[in-house]
Amino acid sequence: MISNKLPAFLIGLAVLLFLVYSSVFVVNERQQALVLRFGEIQSVKNEPGIYFKLPFAFADADRVQYIEDRALRLDLDNIRVQVRGGAFYEVDAFVIYRIENPQRFREAVSGDRVSAESRISTRLDAGLRRVYGLRSFT
Repeated sequence: MISNKLPAFLIGLAVLLFLVYSSVFVVNERQQALVLRFGEIQSVKNEPGIYFKLPFAFADADRVQYIEDRALRLDLDNIRVQVRGGAFYEVDAFVIYRIENPQRFREAVSGDRVSAESRISTRLDAGLRRVYGLRSFT
């Protein structure tokens, strides 16, 4: 009698463990998390901890997108700028930034850090060219 119940118990235990595994997610101290339900933001988790969501991310029910919660550095490639006197200089620049609002970050660039850094890089390049173009270094 016990041998008949053992396989059913093991299958039930495996299903239960799978449900728990697919329902729990962890946010560490260097992360923020967005819980997306069918692509829409349901909640933002800014504090480290263990959180719960609907299981079965493969059915697109609840999915978690992690976003960095620390200072990030973006190095701009060396650019050649012309100053007021007509001379050219090589400029090396970098930006340190932090994602303060993960919901707005997701809405602006779909949570894609490469797209965000491309936008930052373009604006930094334009700003450097404008500022250096007004100066003369003689």
